[in-house]
Amino acid sequence: MFRDKNFLVVDDNDINRIFLKTQLSELGAHVTEAASGVEAVKNVRTRHFDLIFLDLRMPGISGFDVMRVIRRDSRAVNGETPVIAVTAHALPQQRRQILEAGFCDCLIKPILEDQLSRVLETWLHTNRDQPPCANAVELCLQAIIEKTGGNRRVAGMLMAKLVQELPEQLAEVEKALDKDDYHLAREITHKINGSASFCGLLGIRKAANELETALTTASSKDTLRDRFQAMGSEIRAFLSKKRNFVAALNTSQ
Repeated sequence: MFRDKNFLVVDDNDINRIFLKTQLSELGAHVTEAASGVEAVKNVRTRHFDLIFLDLRMPGISGFDVMRVIRRDSRAVNGETPVIAVTAHALPQQRRQILEAGFCDCLIKPILEDQLSRVLETWLHTNRDQPPCANAVELCLQAIIEKTGGNRRVAGMLMAKLVQELPEQLAEVEKALDKDDYHLAREITHKINGSASFCGLLGIRKAANELETALTTASSKDTLRDRFQAMGSEIRAFLSKKRNFVAALNTSQ
């Protein structure tokens, strides 16, 4: 299933690292191991990966440090690669911090087969019952329901909040760019990036990440405007399907 995929597994614990590598290798993937943050940084700067599993707690260079290299270092070649945080525990507030740091998802050790399958299906679109171009609304709702432990009422509330906030945040970013307030524009874009990551909205997340990177590296105004327009297009395309939200909530399992 994953013979054409390259994964990076980063964990200073040999048993945890080998266990996850074995699970992925059995699916046919080519897996590169890194036993420290130093090794991880070397790999992400020189090789492209389709998915990265990154332990948060490592001595020296932590998973959060590696994440900053992946998203902001101009030498890194994995700026758009989905990165999955791996940790022994994550309270709701900690999970939010993880997503805000740029991680796409979070796996709790020991990693169970169904948890790993969910991550692979969400970020690599491997669900055999669902085509790669599956409706973004359904994917979003599925991701929210899973992250809320199957609580459909809470999932509906979060989706409604997302629909309300995205156009407001988009307008705020545009105003900040018009005023050359790049710090504020970056802060708001970072929030959009985090929300998109939490909800499995790959298009919005990718566009927001590119704008956030451009704002961080002091790119030209033309580049910033292009990145903003790309993010706006992704957000508007998603919001255009909001009539499907209620139907998706009623029919999702």
